[in-house]
Parts: sequence; structure tokens; C-alpha cells
Amino acid sequence: MSGFEQWIEYAEEDLWLSEAALNGRKYRGALYHAHQTVEKVLKAALIFKGIVPPKTHDLSRLAKRVERIFDIHFDKEAIAFLDSVYISSKYPGDFGLMPHGEPTKEDAERAVAYAKEIFDKILKVMGYDQRGDHQGDS
Repeated sequence: MSGFEQWIEYAEEDLWLSEAALNGRKYRGALYHAHQTVEKVLKAALIFKGIVPPKTHDLSRLAKRVERIFDIHFDKEAIAFLDSVYISSKYPGDFGLMPHGEPTKEDAERAVAYAKEIFDKILKVMGYDQRGDHQGDS
């Protein structure tokens, strides 16, 4: 398994975990793993093109690089939302509260939907199906 394929595998696992957390009403976990899904699949796309990804959690920065390289576009609202909930989903109290308090089911559903959309879009442009298998593989 190549380097970028490992990143895809980890991103896919985070996507599964985000859905499991959402279904288990663990909304902070859903937000965290949705962000991690997108971060890892964006980094996989960079590695796929032979680029060492920056050590950052900034999805906006990563997305801009991937957009330029693959000539694709991501929903800016989706990226901004996932960026905004990253710290909020990791830490309690003043360091981690979302602007309106604890994350809601709607926040988690939105984050998971965005993560799925971005994950699928990147895999498609890389020539992979929904499971992360290369379309040329048998």
C-alpha cells in the first residue's frame, strides 16, 4: 500500500467513526472525525501528486492547494464550517465551546455530510471509487 493509500484508508476510517459518533449521539466526536476525514483525504491528494503535505490542520489552506493542483472546487462554506469546529470538538470549556455552546445534532449531521461530500469528490478526481479502491485495480 502506497503512502497516499494509507492516508485514504485512515480518512475512510475517520469517516466511519464520524458516522458512528453521530449515530451514537456523540456530536463532538462526529465533528472531530469529520474534520479529520477531510484533513487526511486532502493530504492524500497532495501525496498522490508527489507533494509533501504541510503539517497543518487548516483545511482552508489544504483545500486551496488541492483545488489548484486538481482544478476542482470545494464548497467554501463546508471548509469554513469544518475548520470552525475543529478546536471546538477537541477541548472543553472556553477553549472548545462552539459559538452557540455544545455541538448539536444538526452541527454533527452537517459536518458528516460535508466530510462525505469532500471525501467522495477527492477520491473521484484521483480515480478511486467510494471504497478507496483504484478503478484500474481488479
